[in-house]
Amino acid sequence: GLGALLKAYLPLLNLNKNEYVIIDEKAGVDSVGTGIPTGFNMSIIVVEATVYGVKAAKQISDLLQNHYHTPFAYIINKVKNDTDLDFIKNELSEHDIIDYIPFGENIDDIYAEKIIKHVQEYIAKNGDIRLEQSRTKFINNKSK
Repeated sequence: GLGALLKAYLPLLNLNKNEYVIIDEKAGVDSVGTGIPTGFNMSIIVVEATVYGVKAAKQISDLLQNHYHTPFAYIINKVKNDTDLDFIKNELSEHDIIDYIPFGENIDDIYAEKIIKHVQEYIAKNGDIRLEQSRTKFINNKSK
């Protein structure tokens, strides 16, 4: 129920400069299926440095890219050693990785600042495209 409201509301949300809305979705591919990413300027995918985590991240990024046309970036969580980093770099586009969080640390203000900076740079380069994305998605669904 709440998902339907967010799908309609987020693209219309008028934010002032340096204001952000962060939606913390549940883990996994199901969160993308809600349609809520239609109203996102960008999605940040938190990926655990495991085979399952990478598989889920690839499924999520594929849906974001090919279905919602929503840009995304990764933050790799629970990195234990260089082997984890090598595995991630081989599996995901290093260009799309914002940062790595060592095992045992939390996503705190330092990482939040990096995320915000990355999103700011993206919006500065590409503009606020939420409403246009939402309109395109609506038109595409209506014509099916």
